Amino acid sequence: MKKGAAVRFLISDALSLIGNSVAAVVLPLLILARTGDPLAAGTLSLACAIPQALMGVLGGVVLDKINRRLVSVVSDCISALSVALLLVVDLTLGLNLGWFIALGILGAIGDIPGVTARETLSPSVAKHSGVDLQRFIGIEQSLQSLSVVIGPAVAALLIGFTGGTWALAVTAALSLGAALVTLTLPRTI
Repeated sequence: MKKGAAVRFLISDALSLIGNSVAAVVLPLLILARTGDPLAAGTLSLACAIPQALMGVLGGVVLDKINRRLVSVVSDCISALSVALLLVVDLTLGLNLGWFIALGILGAIGDIPGVTARETLSPSVAKHSGVDLQRFIGIEQSLQSLSVVIGPAVAALLIGFTGGTWALAVTAALSLGAALVTLTLPRTI
């Protein structure tokens, strides 16, 4: 079923975006809880912005040379790993600003190439699935908007019921889920 590839792509995209949206809410609160320093979140954002900018420039070159599907999968795996390591470090050693920055940079390296890979995959997925490109992009944009709204709500529920640390486990699972769903797409896309 060719249209199944389009559905799986949209699911993967939504999982990845929801994971990123959850992380965007959980991480600043977790940093504040662990460091007690309101400036720590800003420091982390600045430290992550530099590798994100570099990967934004280099990401296009990488996408031209490597399969976009593979870049998307690797990106989501890097995101899952960086967030899972935050959880492991918090449970074993205790998180401090240094750990947040180191693992934040690791996650930042994967974010931009992954977003770009998914954006450039859209036309190929639509064509492969026999779906009108404009319709597909419209559905994709709607789901992306919904994901960005759902993510913070999920984060609030997770923090309220499990605390910030276990919200990281869900965030990592969402990124890993996105990678696994993307792996089900045909390699020719």
